[in-house]
Amino acid sequence: MSLGTRIVAVSLAMSLLAGPLAPLVSAQQPAQPPSQPDVFKETMKGSDSPSVPPVSRGDDVVFDDAFYDVTAGVMTAFLIPGRAITCVTGGVVSAIVLVLTLGTAYRAASGVIGEGCGGKWIVHGEDLQPSGDRVPIVHPGDRQ
Repeated sequence: MSLGTRIVAVSLAMSLLAGPLAPLVSAQQPAQPPSQPDVFKETMKGSDSPSVPPVSRGDDVVFDDAFYDVTAGVMTAFLIPGRAITCVTGGVVSAIVLVLTLGTAYRAASGVIGEGCGGKWIVHGEDLQPSGDRVPIVHPGDRQ
């Protein structure tokens, strides 16, 4: 570095720290949060007779099977075109990879097509229903 560059750098640093821009530099410091009582701790202290009963998870909302079927139909309406786009795009990319590598990267090309075209294409109402005892469906191409 030349002497002129050093002088400019030092004068710029000094002007930021002590010059007219000093209020802007100090404005960048993080502000201390205002001290407020911790609401979470206050609610957890509790009392002998709580005014609001605790909320149970899972059993408080029950949907009809028709709700899950309709929701699955809407999801399928978006899933099929998305899967088709990724499947076709994966096929094009696989073909390009095969051409560029003269067929030596067939495993990579197969994996790309498998990722785009594999899996479920149609969502059923049973797939959306929350139940802890259901066994997940594992497809042969899926990894765990």
